[in-house]
Amino acid sequence: MVTSVATPFLSASANTGRSNTNLGLYNHSKTLIAQTNEKAIVSAEKLVKLDCPIMYRQGWLRDTQGRGKQDVVTGCPDAWNNLVKIGATDHVKFLVEKDCPIIYRQGWRQDPNGRGNAPIVEGCLEAWNALIKLSR
Repeated sequence: MVTSVATPFLSASANTGRSNTNLGLYNHSKTLIAQTNEKAIVSAEKLVKLDCPIMYRQGWLRDTQGRGKQDVVTGCPDAWNNLVKIGATDHVKFLVEKDCPIIYRQGWRQDPNGRGNAPIVEGCLEAWNALIKLSR
């Protein structure tokens, strides 16, 4: 039988007062919280990367090729539902409709024309920050 001894330790910032065992549970809880709280960013990224038909059906993007009428794309319903559930659709809508450079800088869309290097578009930073806030 293997046993471990939990001892207090000093972190880089100060004595946390947590034992190794408690720290492991604490880090596990932080990881789970981080995973569930990233829904806004992760879902927004998925919606854009997958070029989900819902963005066309909602009128966020011009639909010259009938993209909005296409079948469901795997991953899109979950991404959309997460954004609706946490109230993030307006922020993502703004980013998509305004073709905000952050979408390209984040790698959510291919950037053959250097759109990611464009100056900040008015309102994009606010929409991005609101999305980040919902991800915490």
